[in-house]
Amino acid sequence: MSTRLELAEQKLARLKNEFASKKSPMDGAPLGQPIVMNSSGKRMARKLQKHQETMFNKLDAIKEQEERVENLQYQENLKKKGLNTSGGLVKSVENLDRWKERVSDLEATKEWFKKNKIPLSQQFTKLPTGMEWYSSVKLKDAKETVSMLESMKVKSEQSDNEMSELTKELIENGSVNQWAKKPIYYFVKGLRKVALEIDELGEFKVSKRYPAATEDDKEFVARLLKK
Repeated sequence: MSTRLELAEQKLARLKNEFASKKSPMDGAPLGQPIVMNSSGKRMARKLQKHQETMFNKLDAIKEQEERVENLQYQENLKKKGLNTSGGLVKSVENLDRWKERVSDLEATKEWFKKNKIPLSQQFTKLPTGMEWYSSVKLKDAKETVSMLESMKVKSEQSDNEMSELTKELIENGSVNQWAKKPIYYFVKGLRKVALEIDELGEFKVSKRYPAATEDDKEFVARLLKK
């Protein structure tokens, strides 16, 4: 299945190809031949005007699509680095090593302040290149995130080894799709932001974080879990 970036790049290539292959009504006419303003000449002038409008519209579409491709490429680069659109580190199992590295970096900054006898509260201190500004709140959040992601990873791995027959069936028949960022959650196909959570025994249960909101959705989930 093609990604949004791939589809956007394909559309851009198509637009450029259409622009390059579009022939002018004057193609084939002797170079520099003027348009005689008789009835046939007026028709040709109208065709030329329409052709020019089409080409300008195509150029606008190409420019707009180039901007879309550039934006999607930017988002893709952020995703590869584990960052969200605001440039923050995503709290996902895939980013566990990056969060551990952040804890180390922040602790290194803290030690640098102590070594240089600079109060941690002091502002506008020039830090060595690549060193992240320290705050106790940031370090606390990073440590808690590492703990949460490690727990989630262990829980997911345990459930992979001990999976009930119903859990296997729902996964294999495509009724649910595992969330790569937080693999203990499986989103229910056909429902919006409704997920099941897998426990240490490999059993699905209704997620407290992504529960069904409507009665119809609740009944749908209940039927899945009773299969």
